[in-house]
Amino acid sequence: MKRLLAATAALLVIGGSASAATVSLDFVALAAGTPGDRGGVEGQTFTFGGLDVTLTSSHNAYLDDLSNGKPAGLGVCGTIGVVGGISNQCDPSNDDNITTGESVTLTFGQNVTSMTNFIFYDGNHNSLSTSSSTFDIGYNGSVLSERTFATYNGVSGSLTSITFAYGGTSADQFYLGGATVEYVAAVPLPAAMPMLAAGFGLLGVGAARRKRRKA
Repeated sequence: MKRLLAATAALLVIGGSASAATVSLDFVALAAGTPGDRGGVEGQTFTFGGLDVTLTSSHNAYLDDLSNGKPAGLGVCGTIGVVGGISNQCDPSNDDNITTGESVTLTFGQNVTSMTNFIFYDGNHNSLSTSSSTFDIGYNGSVLSERTFATYNGVSGSLTSITFAYGGTSADQFYLGGATVEYVAAVPLPAAMPMLAAGFGLLGVGAARRKRRKA
């Protein structure tokens, strides 16, 4: 009986443990609107795989759709309104990237352990992968520091939030198109586990009653 209970406990521990997971944050796909852009998303939470990401900014976090077939993604808008009869759009429409005095923050609902493969686009929706222009970045609410678009290769370590801001010695306005994130995902108990545990619990009660009768 003791062995059975011990085995059950071990299974429950394994079933309720955590494991590493990888997910792609695709802000380009998320930005698609019908019609127009996805638009203002300040304070909203989106789930990528099993990772919850809340978007906040210095003004209004904004998801900008394709422009002439060219991608953008996550930016910042000063004023949200009705543009061309479409609500929740940036006004003016060219003020939807991260520019002077602006920043956007991603706050994670799970324990992130690394972020890599960042994709950035400039204000004209062109890739910044080879650009020597700069931006500022901060982790977990820390002081911002300068990075270069072409050479920034990500971060590893425990992350609760990450902030992107306009800045540096050669600043350029930009959008965050996406990134790859590794995080700690909780593994749910298999459906049969609670029933199995309950069954062994009943066996334990029965054994205790038999002992009392013998006494």
